[in-house]
Amino acid sequence: MMIKFLLHGWVTSPRTEKNKKFFQHVVKEGGNKVLIFPFAQKNRDYDLQFELDSQKFIDNNPDLDIECAMASNDIGVLVEQIREYKSLYFCGGKWSQHIDILQQINNLEELLENKIISWNSAGSVIWAKYYYTEFITDVLEWLWYLDIKMMVHWLSQKYPWKFVLENLEKLKDYGEDLPVYTIREQEYEVFQV
Repeated sequence: MMIKFLLHGWVTSPRTEKNKKFFQHVVKEGGNKVLIFPFAQKNRDYDLQFELDSQKFIDNNPDLDIECAMASNDIGVLVEQIREYKSLYFCGGKWSQHIDILQQINNLEELLENKIISWNSAGSVIWAKYYYTEFITDVLEWLWYLDIKMMVHWLSQKYPWKFVLENLEKLKDYGEDLPVYTIREQEYEVFQV
């Protein structure tokens, strides 16, 4: 099985070279058709989030004809969409909303074979075995594909530095000894399984 993951630390909206490189990398790897999962946005219009994320792919790939579709929350339709699209993009926000949708798919691992999965912030942590959020360190044994420990928003001004360092130590000590990735905002890492 091969799945490629592109993990972004968050803050994808500013037009920076780092963000441009991320959105171009997604399209280079997976083609110009992208399925966007906007479900992690709490109290936000999914249509609006889809439009914002679609525009990021279009703006950062101006020489290509980019086709984006919004992932359906109807599981039967969503399964067909995942079969059709090679690139899947998960937006940031409330990670449990992504999980609520994905855990309803019986053959998720099979559907993700040969896909390019890109994500930022909340869309990132659901793929790691252990992760840190601003609230808890948790284990997602049913979904993890990456044997890593992960913290997004690294060095963000969003959280007090002492708080972040304390929780990084908790993450390092949690569970078995695995590589720890701290991803800065506007930066990304690539993983393949």
